[in-house]
Amino acid sequence: MKIRSFGVRGMNISKTLLTIPAALALWVCFSVPAKADYYDDALLTYQHGEYLDAFVMFEKLATQGDPRAQFWIGTMWYEGKGKPQNYREAYRWYLRSAYLGNANSQNNLGLIYEKGQIQPANPVVAYAWFSLAAAHNDDETNTVAHDNLNRLTDSLKAEHENEIIEGQALAQEYAARINTEKQAQRKIDLAAVSAPRLPPTPSPGVAEAGRHPVTLTPVLRRGFGEIYKVQIGLFGQAQNIKGMRADLAKKGYRFEDKVIDVQGNSYHRFRIGPYTSLQSAQAAKQKVDRLFKLQSAVIPLLR
Repeated sequence: MKIRSFGVRGMNISKTLLTIPAALALWVCFSVPAKADYYDDALLTYQHGEYLDAFVMFEKLATQGDPRAQFWIGTMWYEGKGKPQNYREAYRWYLRSAYLGNANSQNNLGLIYEKGQIQPANPVVAYAWFSLAAAHNDDETNTVAHDNLNRLTDSLKAEHENEIIEGQALAQEYAARINTEKQAQRKIDLAAVSAPRLPPTPSPGVAEAGRHPVTLTPVLRRGFGEIYKVQIGLFGQAQNIKGMRADLAKKGYRFEDKVIDVQGNSYHRFRIGPYTSLQSAQAAKQKVDRLFKLQSAVIPLLR
């Protein structure tokens, strides 16, 4: 894998994993009462290598629903800056940010799934996130995501072209949920702005250092988390899954057969689930793969 690098105020950063300044290219859904320059101070603190202070500052904004700050919290967990390296924590913050439309987080989720850093590699999910990131208008983010998407596409074309179609379908599904999450966060933000304010209280750590002390109340959507479904595949005709439906029904599986449109073509999207844990979904996937002698995919979806 070819990895190019570029400088960010003296830093040398992998261009495949996006860690560019969010001011360059990010859609922002952010209407909370924090001062605008507080984010800039947090970014400058990070760039000066003061990672512990930067983490505290970004976290204040991240818990307010700022997708830029959520991206940087995810990146600090991913790279082990200010916190011990933890891919699962990075994933958790990238996921929140990605569902609020942040292209950088969407790209990095694609890499996590492509590399299998928190679960077995999943090219279908990776393709979906790369596609969404590549659809943004920003030149820098768009170029990096396109490079990742093209690389993955080339690797799938030889023997797994069906996974490209499944990835395109999943990108459409995620895009619809992203719009829903944006609207939900906007409502939360507006409610927070209009709510009665308590007098600010001293904030530990960064506030004492004289950097714009702000007191922020978390306004993230409650119940944010994932469920899992096992996608057996996309099928052009209903008779292709008639036997599968019968076999699954005999074994007591819950399944869904939904007709969807992908690039102008209709498919039956055949899934089983949902499962509340990744482990149970993986176990179901293994059983289905043995039963039908195919390669299914575990699909994470927001609750």
